Amino acid sequence: MREKNFGAAVLVAVFVMIASAAPVWANPLMCGRGQQDGRDLYPDQKNGFEEEFFKKAQMLLKHQEELKLSVEQVGKVKYLKLNVKKDLVMKGAQIKVIGLDVQSLLWEDAVDVDQVNALIEQKYDIKKAKAKMLVKALSDLNNILTDEQKKSLKDFYKNKAGWRAGGHGSMKGFMKGPEDGPKTE
Repeated sequence: MREKNFGAAVLVAVFVMIASAAPVWANPLMCGRGQQDGRDLYPDQKNGFEEEFFKKAQMLLKHQEELKLSVEQVGKVKYLKLNVKKDLVMKGAQIKVIGLDVQSLLWEDAVDVDQVNALIEQKYDIKKAKAKMLVKALSDLNNILTDEQKKSLKDFYKNKAGWRAGGHGSMKGFMKGPEDGPKTE
């Protein structure tokens, strides 16, 4: 009787382990940002210049006391951040509308290749304008700061940047490579 109960318990335990591992097999994430089947699993995730701009603007606002930003400078950062958000929303909507227009043209029996190519050109012109706008916004964000504040910002990055500065969680100093060479005394 005891052997029968033990066998049943082992069988149930194995079934529970297999059943709990099934969701992992059902939808595995790929390396990187988590793209699967050509779709973005994280559509709100920003990248490139957009991410850099918003991180820097948020950092300036979060640490305005340490950087000694004036009320006027804080207002300029907030105003610039708002205008960039508005512009990104408008450009993103234009890009989506053009993408829908391209799809609708491709559904037709006789595809007008010249018209589709023109829409594709228009879409990438908007993306190019978006990138240029973000570069200018980053430059404007830098120009809000005084030279002393820019220096303080660089020091702030060095001291609090974590991985990049060899702070908490980094592996800086963990392994010494051949460039360090043997120590001579």
